[in-house]
Amino acid sequence: MWGMNQNTDTANLARELGGAQWGLLPVLLCWPLLVESGWFDWQQAAMLVFASLMACNDLAVRRIPNSLNLITAVTGLAGCLALGGLEAMSWAFLSGIMVFAFMCFFFFIGAIGGGDVKALAALACFLSPMNAIYLFVFTTLAGGVLAVALLLVKRFKEFRVAGLGAIRLGTNNLSMPYGLAIWSGVLLLLLGGYA
Repeated sequence: MWGMNQNTDTANLARELGGAQWGLLPVLLCWPLLVESGWFDWQQAAMLVFASLMACNDLAVRRIPNSLNLITAVTGLAGCLALGGLEAMSWAFLSGIMVFAFMCFFFFIGAIGGGDVKALAALACFLSPMNAIYLFVFTTLAGGVLAVALLLVKRFKEFRVAGLGAIRLGTNNLSMPYGLAIWSGVLLLLLGGYA
C-alpha cells in the first residue's frame, strides 16, 4: 500500500514540475548574470527574460498568458518611472499603446492571436516610442522570416511525399508560435543597441 501511494506521489510531483514554466528556470537564473556581465542593464535584461518567458509559453502551450503580459507591462512602466520619473513612464505608456495599435492590424487580418498583440505591447512599455517602433519592425521582420521558413519546411515535406503538385500557395493549417518572433525581435533590438 505504501509503495502504491509513493508512486502516485512521485507521478503527481513529476506532473507539477513539468510544463513550460519549469523549463524557464535557467532563463530566470541567468538574469543576474546578464546584468553583471555588463552586456545589458537591468531593464534590458528584464525585457529579454520576459520575452523568453513569452516565447517558451507560446512554444509549449500555444498561448501567452494575460498574467504574464500584465506583469511585463507593469514592470516596464515601473522601471521607467523609477529611472526617468513620470515623464519617462508616460512615454513608455504611449509606446505600449502605439505598438498595441500597430499589432491590432495583424490581429484583425488573422495573422496573429490576441496574446501576441498584448505581449508585444507589454514589452514596448520598457521603451521610448522610437525604440518601440524598432521593436515592432524587428518583430514583424522576424515573424515574416519564421513564417517563410516554416512554410518552406512544410512544403518540402509535402513535396517529398506528393511530388511537384504539392507546391502551391495556401497555408493548410500552418501555425507558428509568434512568441518566437517576439523573442527574436527583442533580441535584435537589444543586440542592435536600440534599447
